[in-house]
Amino acid sequence: MSKKDRILPSPGFAIKKVSGINPLFIEVNYRRRARCVHCNSSKLRKKDSFMREVKHVSIGLRQSILRFKAYKFQCYRCKRYFNQRFPGSLKHQRASEALRQQVVLSAYPRGIAESLEC
Repeated sequence: MSKKDRILPSPGFAIKKVSGINPLFIEVNYRRRARCVHCNSSKLRKKDSFMREVKHVSIGLRQSILRFKAYKFQCYRCKRYFNQRFPGSLKHQRASEALRQQVVLSAYPRGIAESLEC
């Protein structure tokens, strides 16, 4: 993994373009093949595409936002529709798991259980 790809949520992403100052917009491509979330088939039909924005970890004092193209698929095997899922960001989430961990660690540096003790 190259140094520039270390800030990305998983090895399947590649940086395409970086723009902006604060927030820092990082346009990325997802290189892995999609699979059906219901039956795990790889025989899919692309129905639509949309841009997805996910807030990501802070770089210095600047917040960063990942932008990438996601697709709506129809599975040929089970005939169900679904939106593409990505590692590092859960369904319907607007923040990456790495950002969520960064927020928890900054709010509770000694751990949640120790911080709640009186």
